[in-house]
Amino acid sequence: MAAIVRADSNTWQDVTARVKHDIPPRQLFEMLGWRKRGRRDCGLCKGSSRGTISFSDSTGLWHCHRCHQGGSVIDLIMCAHGVKFLEALTWLATQAGIRLPATARS
Repeated sequence: MAAIVRADSNTWQDVTARVKHDIPPRQLFEMLGWRKRGRRDCGLCKGSSRGTISFSDSTGLWHCHRCHQGGSVIDLIMCAHGVKFLEALTWLATQAGIRLPATARS
């Protein structure tokens, strides 16, 4: 992921929007060691342990075809690593070089 730090992310809402917009689904799938199958990227769902996850480049959303969980890249990290929203958001923002709000850095 890009290591460009931008100073325009002043709030958690800004960081959330930037993470959802700036992190390409394909890079996230490569980081997780998943592969492309057909027109969609695929991986195994940690929540259902057998379900196949697909991720659409056009929508930026993922979906497990077994447990029916889905959502944004943030939701995927929460599911795949068993972490809470803020931890997933912070990790993704750090990977993308997105500056966190001042309260998170102190």
